[in-house]
Amino acid sequence: MLPYSVANLGWVLASLVPYVAVMRAIVGHNFGVMLALAVPFVSINALAGQNGFLTAALIGGTLYLIPIRPVLAASASDYWRTSRSSGCCFRLR
Repeated sequence: MLPYSVANLGWVLASLVPYVAVMRAIVGHNFGVMLALAVPFVSINALAGQNGFLTAALIGGTLYLIPIRPVLAASASDYWRTSRSSGCCFRLR
């Protein structure tokens, strides 16, 4: 087992990278990276070790992929679902 600080750092980095990548894809410019890291909840989420980055990456990826690749958007939406009601947010067809 890893020490808590190492595991927390690994979790934050593993979920921060997809979040930043999705924000850059949505904005379409490197400004998206700066925008993704400038939001105030980034430091709060990183300190608390919550799953906000992963949830934002999956929701943003779903919204970004709906017009381009609906099947891939549906799979991103399925990974995000934690209950039956949360999947009703996106209309994929």
